[in-house]
Amino acid sequence: MKNQRSQADPIRLEIEALQNQLQEKRPFAEQILQSGPLLPVAVGFMTGLVLQNYTNLPLLLWLSILSVLAGGTLCIGKIRGQIRRLQVLFLSAGLAAAAAGAVRLKLFQIPSPPDIRRKMASAASLATLEGMILTEPHIEDRRQWVFAKYQWTPPSTSFLLAVEKALTTDGWQRACGTLAVSVNQPVRTLSAGERIRFHCTLQKLPPPDNPGMVDYGKTLAAQGIFLTAEIPGPEAIERMPWDKKGRQLAGIQQFRSRIAQSLRAWGGDYEEFSSLPDALLLGKRSGLNTTIQTAFRNTGLAHFISLSGMHVGILAGIFWQAGRVFGISKRFRAALCMLLLLAYALLVPPRAPTLRAVVFAQFFLLSVLLGQQPRPLNTLSLTAVVLLMFRPMDLFTAGWQLSYASVAGILFFYEPIFFNLFRLCLKIPFYPALSESFVGSSVCVLLESVLKLLSVGYAAWLGGAGILLYHFSSFTPLSALWTVLLFPLVFLVLLTGFLKILLLPLLPTAAAVCSVPLDRVSDAFCFLTIKIADANILSFQIGRVGLYVVLLYYVWLAFVRGLSAGTKWKSALLWTGTALLLLLPAAVRFSRLLSTDFKLTCLSVGHGLAIVGQCPGGQTFLFDTGSITRKNPGSRIVVPFLLQ
Repeated sequence: MKNQRSQADPIRLEIEALQNQLQEKRPFAEQILQSGPLLPVAVGFMTGLVLQNYTNLPLLLWLSILSVLAGGTLCIGKIRGQIRRLQVLFLSAGLAAAAAGAVRLKLFQIPSPPDIRRKMASAASLATLEGMILTEPHIEDRRQWVFAKYQWTPPSTSFLLAVEKALTTDGWQRACGTLAVSVNQPVRTLSAGERIRFHCTLQKLPPPDNPGMVDYGKTLAAQGIFLTAEIPGPEAIERMPWDKKGRQLAGIQQFRSRIAQSLRAWGGDYEEFSSLPDALLLGKRSGLNTTIQTAFRNTGLAHFISLSGMHVGILAGIFWQAGRVFGISKRFRAALCMLLLLAYALLVPPRAPTLRAVVFAQFFLLSVLLGQQPRPLNTLSLTAVVLLMFRPMDLFTAGWQLSYASVAGILFFYEPIFFNLFRLCLKIPFYPALSESFVGSSVCVLLESVLKLLSVGYAAWLGGAGILLYHFSSFTPLSALWTVLLFPLVFLVLLTGFLKILLLPLLPTAAAVCSVPLDRVSDAFCFLTIKIADANILSFQIGRVGLYVVLLYYVWLAFVRGLSAGTKWKSALLWTGTALLLLLPAAVRFSRLLSTDFKLTCLSVGHGLAIVGQCPGGQTFLFDTGSITRKNPGSRIVVPFLLQ
């Protein structure tokens, strides 16, 4: 029976390919509205956020638009023709969502009366505050900086704090808001959930003073953090009694610490890569050294250390299969997976890809629990609206954009890529003969899995290539191929790591056994990633790319995907655009070689000097004497400028 099932696989896939081709002949708008009726709402909501962010229109205007649309919906039922009625309905929904998005961003940016922003001066000011520590205090790690031992200031301590009270001329008053707090000395006695009272300097984060630097002000503003507090030292901090909320937060932090200790137990034979499981499973990327981080960036494999759908999918698959082994019903398994994924979300950092993957999985499992057929595009649109309602500024961050663009690329381009690759396999002379034997059919199944993984990788790359070009100036067309080659190692790291965490409380000996393959596979994965990065095959850092190029790229993608199958110019347009995309790095570099100007840039490094000269013909030289006031100016200032 297994042989017959495998032998029928080519026929089944060919039938699916034909069905997909027939489906593509329908209008693209009809396909989208059938598979994702919430997509116009999500697009409208994001459009409203963009318009409000760059125009800052008054709140009354958006509320008026919502009122007019609310009244206009009463007249939709009088429109003749079902198709025209649906068009008007979706257009009205998109406009209403745009107005709602603009209103949400406006309310997000306006501080409430007790907000700490209303209690500080326009410039940096002294303040005495009281609040609860939200994150575990982090002591600065300077091991990646070769000159760290010559830095005369001690390492600083940083954490996030929820403000509760502020001392004013009228005494202590209630306050709210979240602060990014830094202490100028290492403090090892504080913990998450603890309430403290302290003296500090309140200020806004200044914008980056060099091209290419990370704008930490925008990054924190996306999380609702608009101010920083600088504490001169531990003597300016007074510890307050614990409360119930603080004890709950401390319990969650202890849970995270125990899981991290479980993952490190009986491990760490390879000191250079011992922190890789922490990054892959728990999202703790700070322990990765510069070599492996650079290798991930140059190969386009940084998505492996960004907790996203792959990690959540593997974890949910482990739970799902375990429930099947124990005979648990499908709906109960879905409910159990929802609870366990929520626990995993509390365990890892709340980054945009992780939140998207967890919320997406929650809605998907909810549809299974309710016995409904899930719609991936509709679920993705719903997760986008839900997450942006809570954190609207995430839309303007690279992580959010890359996460959703990659998933959208998979949903729109996976099937066409896979079926076209499969048609090429069917043309291989010996392929039909393979399916006639048990070994050959196993090879066919393996080949089909490889093609699916390759198709997913390239579909995700197509969706995220424009975002990578705009934010990171990188172009890595072979990243999908490297993903296929290294995915088995990543899967083994995630599988053994999750099993080790789950088995440690119940079967410590089995958990200790899992440490051996976990260390070996982690070492092999890092070794191969570094070797691929050193080979530098079709990996380009082409510098800053204009927004118009990125928009043109996505217009081309949408136009090609929107054309019906069998359209006369579709194939020519597809291959022409692909060729132009592959020639983009050479074109950008050639345009810079034509420059006849000499450009001299003096970077702001504090008490020090760093000058970059760009000569006609593309030659660049750097004169750098370091800095005695800026920490790690090479990695934080010079290298980002050279890469942008």
